[in-house]
Amino acid sequence: MHSLKKNFIFQLLYQILTMILPFITAPYIARVLGAENVGIYSYTYTLANYFVLFSMLGLNNHGSRLIAQIKDDKKKLNITFSSLFLLHFLISLGVLLIYVLYVSIFEMNYYIFLLIQGINIIASVIDINWLYFGLERFKTTVVKNSIIKVISVVCVLVFVNNKNDLIMYILIMTLANLLSQIVLWKNVKGLVKFVKPDKKIMISSIKPMIVLFIAVIATSFYRSIDKIMLGKMNSMVDVGCYENADKIIMFPISLITALGTVMLPRMSMLYKNKDKFIIDTYIKKSIEFSAILAFSLCFGLMAIGESFSILFFGEEFQLTGEIIKYLAITIPIIAFNNVIRTQYIIPNNRDNIYVIAVLIGAIFNFVINYFLIPILGVYGAVIGTIASYVIVFMYQNLSIRKEINIIELLKYWIIPLIDGIVMYCVVSILGNCVKLSITNIVMQILLGAFIYIILIFLFLYKNEKSYLSEYISLIKNKLKKGKKHDLF
Repeated sequence: MHSLKKNFIFQLLYQILTMILPFITAPYIARVLGAENVGIYSYTYTLANYFVLFSMLGLNNHGSRLIAQIKDDKKKLNITFSSLFLLHFLISLGVLLIYVLYVSIFEMNYYIFLLIQGINIIASVIDINWLYFGLERFKTTVVKNSIIKVISVVCVLVFVNNKNDLIMYILIMTLANLLSQIVLWKNVKGLVKFVKPDKKIMISSIKPMIVLFIAVIATSFYRSIDKIMLGKMNSMVDVGCYENADKIIMFPISLITALGTVMLPRMSMLYKNKDKFIIDTYIKKSIEFSAILAFSLCFGLMAIGESFSILFFGEEFQLTGEIIKYLAITIPIIAFNNVIRTQYIIPNNRDNIYVIAVLIGAIFNFVINYFLIPILGVYGAVIGTIASYVIVFMYQNLSIRKEINIIELLKYWIIPLIDGIVMYCVVSILGNCVKLSITNIVMQILLGAFIYIILIFLFLYKNEKSYLSEYISLIKNKLKKGKKHDLF
């Protein structure tokens, strides 16, 4: 069995890399392409990505869960993989055909851009990340994808030089995505073999895949429909500002959801074996860890968002900073939702709760956007996004309140929340007292991190119920005795 610590570290390092690289390209792209072209890229990518979601049809969650449950039986593993891949391959080809027809008929204004974005759908046809995740082989995907991402950044900096290079930018990004899927096939022979697919597995997988797909498409809907609606009802400039704000917010969210990606296959196996004590312990540890991370990033972005966006993206994206400040509220909510979803609802085959929750969130987001974007513009989209996450949070947790003590889990929020507020106040006061510069932004970040870490260790380390306290004690014992402990 692969180590959770190593898997999480690999996934975390990958997410950190995906955070760092946009810090190199985002300000460059913002200045080189301009707000309108950034908006066009966001619009066409978002539209193409909906077809990618149809292509994947909930396979990432269902596939990794199923593979995790039977990975010790080589014969079942080969049959299951072959059956799932064939089913996915046939669906994806159909989706690709529909996409080409749709773009050719309804999207002539951005026809060339959307055709190139279609490479992402071709990449989804051969996507087998779900196999690696189910087998808990995160190192393979992380290392190869990291190398490709670095190469794509170099290509962007070399070949994208002015506003006329939007097509080149889209081409680089889509080909990098395709290449990241191709390289994963090199190691497949050592993991599984193609055998005759089982029709029963294919047919029985359709229902759970569709159920999970509804949840995935609904989640994507309320994460990206605001961009499409802004493009249709407002301007591409607003879409560009909102897109960059969303990128910044997604950085911390990617770090937090990395835990869920690693834990889902392990929890699926634990639920199959009915290891209730270990399950409860993992959930509590994950809630505390995600809360510590989420509130630090939430209040940190709220404190420096406006100043950071001007320095990072340029004066043209001043609105981005205000959007960041409000969207940061969603980070702790998403963190909590992610733990409950990936460590209880999906591994426990309670897919209906997940689906209904995100469907309600998507409906609320669409309705709020429809009425508020014409009146409030980009702020209407912000309100819709925040409201949708709150609705998902409420429904998801109310649905399982008799099975999991949500109030007890929310207690892990208290100390990180208070510490985050203190950090926010100090960093904001400092920001108002100094001039806008890169040096001062770095100083604010370092001061905020120092204050938050000190407060967290000061209060949680003395709390006997805290897993952080337990973790530190294990490290101390390990250093004293020279023994290995399972820290997570």
